[in-house]
Amino acid sequence: TDTPSIHSRIKGGVGIILNARLAALATEALPRTFGHQAISIEINLNINDTLVLGSTYLPSLSKTTTMETYRSAICNQERLMTAAGRNHLLIVGTDSNAHIGRPLTECLVVGAHGNECRTNDQGRALVDRLAAIGCTLLPNQHRQKTTLTTYSRGGHDTQLDFLIIRTRDLAR
Repeated sequence: TDTPSIHSRIKGGVGIILNARLAALATEALPRTFGHQAISIEINLNINDTLVLGSTYLPSLSKTTTMETYRSAICNQERLMTAAGRNHLLIVGTDSNAHIGRPLTECLVVGAHGNECRTNDQGRALVDRLAAIGCTLLPNQHRQKTTLTTYSRGGHDTQLDFLIIRTRDLAR
């Protein structure tokens, strides 16, 4: 379901950790969820500016996880992004489990994503959907494993490899 619960142990779940100052500015007690792999929370920065912070996990492909499952997770990610108010600043951290080679700016901002972006199937599906809804990927600039890892269990690490923002907000 899309109903959040505290201390949930749902496989593939995501979360957002806020410091006390930002938590006090949150508009709701519980975040909004979009399936088990996308979550967001609104923060009132001031009277005119609202920030929507999101976190998403897109599953890696395996014998049991198909491209259809990956595309379904992208749909939940898109639901999160389109639910954010049009005038709200949107920042979504994502563990994409996709290869998206450079040039990212040319892939999504200039609109040449069909020809210039080197990707695998997951990356292509993600880039195409983001371009269609006016969003862009920003690569995580940190390359140290301790900085990238947000969750580790059973030899698997979850890492936020990209930030997603609306293309029109790049100059903000």
